[in-house]
Amino acid sequence: MHTLEKLAAIGVAAILPIPALAGEAALTPQPEANDGNWCSWISGKPGVLYKNDDNPYVQKLEVFGRFHWQYGHVDAEDANGDSFDYQVEEVRRFRLGAGMKFLNHWDIRANADLTSDNATRGVDFGQNNLGYKGLFEAKLTFNAASAFDLDSVDTLTIAAGRHLLQQSGEFAVSSRFIKTVERSALGNYGHPGNSTGLVVKASKDELSGHLGIYSGDASQEFSRFTTSQIYGGNLRYDYSQAAGFDKAYVDWRMLYNADTQVNQTYKQEWTSSLNTMIEHDRWTFLGDFMIIKNGKQSDANYERGGNIWGISVIPTYYLIQDKLEAAFRYQYAKADRDEGFRMYSRYATAAGSVEGADINNGYGDEHHSIYAGLNYYLCGDNTKLMFGAQWDDLSSAGDTVYRGTTLYGAFRMYF
Repeated sequence: MHTLEKLAAIGVAAILPIPALAGEAALTPQPEANDGNWCSWISGKPGVLYKNDDNPYVQKLEVFGRFHWQYGHVDAEDANGDSFDYQVEEVRRFRLGAGMKFLNHWDIRANADLTSDNATRGVDFGQNNLGYKGLFEAKLTFNAASAFDLDSVDTLTIAAGRHLLQQSGEFAVSSRFIKTVERSALGNYGHPGNSTGLVVKASKDELSGHLGIYSGDASQEFSRFTTSQIYGGNLRYDYSQAAGFDKAYVDWRMLYNADTQVNQTYKQEWTSSLNTMIEHDRWTFLGDFMIIKNGKQSDANYERGGNIWGISVIPTYYLIQDKLEAAFRYQYAKADRDEGFRMYSRYATAAGSVEGADINNGYGDEHHSIYAGLNYYLCGDNTKLMFGAQWDDLSSAGDTVYRGTTLYGAFRMYF
């Protein structure tokens, strides 16, 4: 039986017993009034199929998803001063999932990727490859704080399954809420992808954090622990009340690779991020300072080892409250070896490969990036349009490797 068939069978098996447990009428939720308004509907959690906190067996059933489409156009020069341009449109993200809260203290949820990344690698313009591509996340979570009525913590959960690893302040913000069409090269650098692991999260007053251990095996579904392990965690302090902001925190997060030689997903030895987020009235600010140690390299790739440090700042301001938002980002990264940093730009590096430009596969030792854009919120973050322009300058040992501009247009929707 294929994986998708297994998931469907599990989902059906989980849902079928519910009438006997909850009663026939309990399966029919009372829809919230939305006056036929699209925004009210999509913002009102239309995916909640059933909710009853008094049911001792199943408290909630829901489906959820996101659909992100975008366009990119690159106009740049390579290391030889030759000009090249490239354009692509793609379904950037298409995910569907389901979740269930049951037995008062348990939650199970999973969602699948339904599009691939091939659109940036030279496939025909407009040809998106849709279909099941693998699990994005799939977790079983136990709420220990409520189960054991713990007074020493506000929250305490233990989750096992496939997780999204978040190595930077930018990556800790869901793609549903990011203010730029794409995250910065620094924020993306060394992202291990998603992996099977065990994560413990806790919070008390203004402090919160997590510790996790993850597999280093590459897999589109549940991976094994046959190669190396990744250890990760974060510690966050919420200072919104003390500072009088709507939202404010300072956060430190860390990833550590037990063995860079055999780890299939994470090639850095460690990544450390100290970041802060502030939201107040019409403006927001996200700042991130990162230090990264690359993994051990062969003699031939010696220049791709070493250390990296960098910063990114992302201020935004509502020109029209809750409707039209201006976003800006500046990012700087510096490596201590000539090819120690890679410009993880979704379209710029792909453009070099597709068009045969000499950009050293995006490797260099110094990277500047400036982004400016506008976000138009049709229905809050549930439905929005995003437009942006990004300028990148990558150099190695003082010589230009890549210099160019990327124009973005995007549509984002989730429920």
